[in-house]
Amino acid sequence: MIDTKKLKRTTAFLFGVIVIILLVFIAENIWSFISLIRFGYEFIPSPFATNWSTGDIITAIIGILIFCSILLISLTLLLSIRRDETPFNPKTVKKLKILAIFLIVYEIQHTIVQHLNPIVVFDGYHEGSRTIMTVTHPWFGFVIATGLVIYCISLVLEHGITLQTQVDELL
Repeated sequence: MIDTKKLKRTTAFLFGVIVIILLVFIAENIWSFISLIRFGYEFIPSPFATNWSTGDIITAIIGILIFCSILLISLTLLLSIRRDETPFNPKTVKKLKILAIFLIVYEIQHTIVQHLNPIVVFDGYHEGSRTIMTVTHPWFGFVIATGLVIYCISLVLEHGITLQTQVDELL
């Protein structure tokens, strides 16, 4: 078998990075929701600076769940690559396809939410009047492009596994 030490070291490093991102993301969201409950809307920085409707809360929770799913699928993918001797198996292809689909769905959901409910930033008082800016982030589609590339890589990997199986059967 080919030496896979470099692959295993890289997956271990990426695993650590994703765990840190996941923990920071969870801590940040828990802190925001605790602040929202404890202090109310006016003391919390954006995106919690506006009064949230039930739909806003549901879409925020959906976005959080999709993002956590992306990180957890990435962690299981890296763990399976680290445990196995080779990443060329159907489980890896399936996880890559699921990861790609979740990335595309997350970007679509995030873009829709941002355009329906832009972030409102309170900029202070200017001579007795309130200054409020509405910030809408431009849509670049980088996450969708990344999802599509990952999906294409999974198809190439799937084709390579099929070719390897055919070669093994011929021998």
